[in-house]
Amino acid sequence: MKMPPADGGQMMVHHGGPRGGETMPLANLMENIIQRTYHELTVLSELLPRKTDMDRKIEIVQFASRTRQLFIRLLALVKWASTSNKVDKCTEICNFLEQQSMLYIDTADTLAKMSRETLVNARLPNFSLPCAIDVLTLGTYPRLPTCIREKIVPPDAITPTEKRQTLQTLTKVIQYRLVSSELPPQMRKLRIENGRVKFHVEHEFEVILTLMGDSPTIPWRLLDINILVEDPDTGDGKSLVHSLQVNYIHQLAQSRLVDNNRPLHDLYKVLHSFCQSLQLEVLNSQTLRLIRERMGDNIRIDEYTVGRCLVVSYWRDQTKKDKQDPVVYKLKVHVSEEDEGKPLQISHSPVMSAEESHRVGLAIKSNHLSIERLLMQTIEVRIHAKLKDLSKEFQKYVIGQCEMKDLPIALHVPVLNPTLEFEHLRVMMDSQRGSILASLCGIEGVQEVQELEEFLNSGEWKNLGKFIVNLRLQLVLIRCEKSVQYLPTTCQKHLPLIISPNHPLEEVSKSRFYIRVPKQSSHYVGTQTVITLCGKSKAVLSPLIIHWRKSLRVDSTSGYPNSHHTMCVISPNHPLEEVSKSRFYIRVPKQSSHYVIVALEESKNRKLLLGEYEGPKNKKMKGSVYMIPELTYILSSCEERLAFVNLGLEFQKNGVVHSGVQVDCEGTCFCLSIASMPDVPNIMKETMEG
Repeated sequence: MKMPPADGGQMMVHHGGPRGGETMPLANLMENIIQRTYHELTVLSELLPRKTDMDRKIEIVQFASRTRQLFIRLLALVKWASTSNKVDKCTEICNFLEQQSMLYIDTADTLAKMSRETLVNARLPNFSLPCAIDVLTLGTYPRLPTCIREKIVPPDAITPTEKRQTLQTLTKVIQYRLVSSELPPQMRKLRIENGRVKFHVEHEFEVILTLMGDSPTIPWRLLDINILVEDPDTGDGKSLVHSLQVNYIHQLAQSRLVDNNRPLHDLYKVLHSFCQSLQLEVLNSQTLRLIRERMGDNIRIDEYTVGRCLVVSYWRDQTKKDKQDPVVYKLKVHVSEEDEGKPLQISHSPVMSAEESHRVGLAIKSNHLSIERLLMQTIEVRIHAKLKDLSKEFQKYVIGQCEMKDLPIALHVPVLNPTLEFEHLRVMMDSQRGSILASLCGIEGVQEVQELEEFLNSGEWKNLGKFIVNLRLQLVLIRCEKSVQYLPTTCQKHLPLIISPNHPLEEVSKSRFYIRVPKQSSHYVGTQTVITLCGKSKAVLSPLIIHWRKSLRVDSTSGYPNSHHTMCVISPNHPLEEVSKSRFYIRVPKQSSHYVIVALEESKNRKLLLGEYEGPKNKKMKGSVYMIPELTYILSSCEERLAFVNLGLEFQKNGVVHSGVQVDCEGTCFCLSIASMPDVPNIMKETMEG
């Protein structure tokens, strides 16, 4: 063992003969010896108490002897380590001399082997006299093999004329090959020039082929492939196919051109299938982007099979309604199995008619791949069809012609006749949710329109006439309200009346308003308005004059309720009980206890309602529809008549017998004829009769 000095002044113990073996620091060696001695001493102290005195002595002597020998060796090693440098140098010199000796021995062995084995068969070749003569006489060596020239020296380039003739010949060979072989119908658009043929399939791919000879068995050589499928929405003109994908398709297509009876057909199938898969992938990515950015939950991808089909459902709100069998609207773009070319076809659910499908398109337009555009076209056709069905339903209950116009398209329904354009009911559809939206063109806040919209969205249109009637009554009330604006009065939404329980006025429709007569705080005019809404007639107003007195009774002969208060109690079988619930009240000018009730009633006629009979054509209305002459006549007639009514009441209080309010013989005004006068005290009877 050797112990050369280590870095930091520590000795390194060298194990095993020559330098370069394993070494360890002297401090570690001393620590191990000390630890070993301490461990043996500890074990001895634990085991000696269990042994006899003689055994103890023997164990102690053996331990001392072993320990002494160990430390003597350690001491010798420490003393030897001080002179280890000289020993190491001698060892290195010996090793170098041994290596040199081995080299001499190996060299002698190799030379002996060569002399005995290799040089025995060695011969001197014949001298090449012809080559020497050529070199000495001619200065060159013309006897080299031609293969060296062919592999090292490039051949001379052909001339432009030879190149032109070669390409012309190759062009004729390609033309002959194309004429004698069968081409796919989709690859009939081609161009041959410069010994190459270029096949162009619109918006799918473009390939360049050539031939490497004029033999009919030589396969086509595919030179280049260009994929023409693009994403017009977000493609930004970038290629959708990676160069590695193009290389793989190039290799696959080239393999289909070798040893094939119909190589061009297989070439088209491979490239067409890839382009279709790429088109479907573009549509799928556009749909996902459309869902993420704008449409949200209104559309959803129900199915997507790579290279086969893409199914997108729209109008999702229709399926969320409480329906037993909700209609699910779907758009399916799939590969047609019927057509040999297998283009991308479009299918619809529910099924569209032939005309509607033709408007959307039977096949996807490869020149502009846009799922949003396709959805909008489909939804536009769906909206047009649904509004057309609604038009047929509305036409049963209205007189005028329902029209579809505007952009986006809307159905205009003339609820009244005659009508103005801003009174039309405008029905349109939400393109994203598929729900029906109803509104009046120039009037807002009509509750009946909202009720009609909810009814149309329910899907059941059997009681459509009821909602049309309610809307028509409301529009007539609005007309009456507008008409009153031309008169010296104002309108209000509530009438300050205290109604007794179970009074017929409690059942009055919510579609009403009240009119105040100027300079009169307690007079109203009531006009009963009978409107026959059978679809083919107009409004008719009929007056019903009501006089309120202080006593809570009704004069059944005259039909006037007698009450001066705001509360009115109606006797049984009174005409007010037969008045329509859709009514409102108008206060009579200059009269404090008279009302006109404007009531709206609906008459039904089955033939007219179902459109089985066309009524007579209405005459063209003159003037404004918001100037109702019947209402003006009722107000003026009641105002004139109530003066005679009040006079008659005063006559009745004083015992004057009269004939009641009548129309004079000429029909121009009202009159009241006195039949007899009461007796006056202190006046003779002859004087009274005279």
